[in-house]
Amino acid sequence: MNLLFCSDIHLSDTQPPCRKEDDWIASQQNMLDELLSVAEHNDAILVVCGDFFDRPKVSPRLLNMVMGELAFAKVPVVILPGQHDIYGHNIATIRETSLYSLDFLDNVTIIENPVCWEMDKADFDLHFFPFGTESPLLQKVNPNRHTIACLHTYAWDQKPVFIESETGFSRNIMKAYREAGYSNLFIGDNHLPFEDEIKGCVLVNCGALQRTKSDQEKHIPKVYLMDSGTYKAETIPFRFRDYFEPVESKVAETAFDMKDQLSSLFNNKECQKISFGSMMELCFEDQKIPVEVAEYVRRMIN
Repeated sequence: MNLLFCSDIHLSDTQPPCRKEDDWIASQQNMLDELLSVAEHNDAILVVCGDFFDRPKVSPRLLNMVMGELAFAKVPVVILPGQHDIYGHNIATIRETSLYSLDFLDNVTIIENPVCWEMDKADFDLHFFPFGTESPLLQKVNPNRHTIACLHTYAWDQKPVFIESETGFSRNIMKAYREAGYSNLFIGDNHLPFEDEIKGCVLVNCGALQRTKSDQEKHIPKVYLMDSGTYKAETIPFRFRDYFEPVESKVAETAFDMKDQLSSLFNNKECQKISFGSMMELCFEDQKIPVEVAEYVRRMIN
């Protein structure tokens, strides 16, 4: 029984400025079909380490496309929720999301709580930790079995993006999990893929499976195949043909991101008492958005 890992697919209704497909949802369907084909070819369980969707709620067309693809998959699919899949980064809202609808498919499992799977037909266990959950299973590792952890948490190997992310240093993560008995970690959230190892514990940050930003021009999406006999992860470049064209105007791309984020915020039940315009201006101020970008967003919305 093999395992195929990936993360940060970010399926979405809104086409990023750097993607030039005529039909964005159809393009994502082709990508998802190719991913499932790789899993089926290698007789592997497909494990998505978070951010399957780009938003907690997606359109019926996108959801129906995904359900149609997964319903006919010939392999089991396990999806770990990331912060983009849930409302307000709160895992307690998982049952209100589009992602949870996929759990009704026979071959799909949405992980809503930390859980341990003891694989009866293989000599390894899988531990899953959705975004925003602690790791209570750290003390339940069977020392006689190979134990793999799947997480959605920000990890970095060389330079943190956020000052407060020291705990996300890959060596610190590996040290904690290695001491608890884990041998492999597969992580999602950071869109830049990397691998690291310390004293027999291997960490794989899967990276983004789709290119959605202009700065990803040289990014090669990857999936990781773990052979259940060797427990070694083979890196497989995911060479799905996309129609990518970097956007020259950073203002336009930043404005696109801002509009998308504000729309998501507006759909959050906790924020619906605040007017959209007020939230937008607060967001501009909080994020120190350049004046020309703020004005561009206002024009797009109006």
